[in-house]
Amino acid sequence: MSIKLQILLKEGIKNRNDYKKAEDIANDIKGFMGTTSIQTKLKNAHKVTGSSKLIQDIIIPKAKEIGFESEKK
Repeated sequence: MSIKLQILLKEGIKNRNDYKKAEDIANDIKGFMGTTSIQTKLKNAHKVTGSSKLIQDIIIPKAKEIGFESEKK
């Protein structure tokens, strides 16, 4: 399965450093989500009565690797 990334942006910000950083992060996550192993894990975890924690457990390690932090306080 191919992951499609669509970026909506205001005119004139494509050369800003913060935009470039966000775009790099988005492309990194897209690459991660598109790997066969992650697609298989997500497919197996995604069930009608499944827990969202199963999905989070697949994605959170990559999110932490690229600098995201838990929203839990």
